[in-house]
Amino acid sequence: MAQTPLQRIRTGAKPWQFVYWWVARLCFIYGFICTIFWSIFPQSPPSFTTLVTDPNQTSQVTPSKLLLMMIIYLPVCFIWEIVQFFPEKNVFRQMSSYVQNLTIPFALSTGFFGAFVNFYYTVWWWDDVIHCIGGALCAMLGYELCVAMQRKGKQAAPLSIVLLAAAGMSFIIGTGWELFEFTFDQITPGGDTQHWSYLLAQEANQVRPFFSPGPGSPDDALSIFRQRFALMDTMSDIFLNAVGAVAFSLWLRLRPYHHRGPNNPNVLFARRESSKEEIVQAVSEKN
Repeated sequence: MAQTPLQRIRTGAKPWQFVYWWVARLCFIYGFICTIFWSIFPQSPPSFTTLVTDPNQTSQVTPSKLLLMMIIYLPVCFIWEIVQFFPEKNVFRQMSSYVQNLTIPFALSTGFFGAFVNFYYTVWWWDDVIHCIGGALCAMLGYELCVAMQRKGKQAAPLSIVLLAAAGMSFIIGTGWELFEFTFDQITPGGDTQHWSYLLAQEANQVRPFFSPGPGSPDDALSIFRQRFALMDTMSDIFLNAVGAVAFSLWLRLRPYHHRGPNNPNVLFARRESSKEEIVQAVSEKN
């Protein structure tokens, strides 16, 4: 008898995972409640909403913008449970609960600590670290998706192909994110996700990109810096995404956690195909 979504959720993860997930979720729920109160009382928010974040932190952080971030990131903390309600034949249903072990801290470091606690504007290297971790996370999601496709199709696949697809997924998502930032800045009044405004970046403590804007004499160095600032932000993000993706892919080469032990899909489905061939051969010989 097929399990219900709630039964799959209960049996598909270990008790320590639920504890770990809910600690992070409570942080998001707290941030979400604080942001709602800040939206209602922008001039004089209740005291508990300022325990972590300061309403006057920078001109770039507004109640509506922060609330939008909370709405986007909160469902990420429940992504594995959500996919358990998908149709049985959906490939995402085959993904393990390990996915959420990484998506939750990523959402926490970006949505809660980055936006709500304001690390994006007070810790200048925070965005660089997030992009590096994000590249690794996307490679991990690519790996999990490939394994899910193996399980759904009951097919073996060379590990090298799986790892190549995992790294490729990271590059696809990283590029898609930069396209999203560009589109967001084009259609949103005051949007500055690509840090195209040097003045806004100065105000937000974001004037130190990972790469130098380029060569130039001391007299025109600041001019070059301002002209190429948005480009440096975008290329730094792409470079750091790639570093994270390659690093995680190399780690997977040494420790492909789904392709080891008795549950290795390549071993299981290779044996299945071998058994089929043996049966066909036996029937042919008998006839």
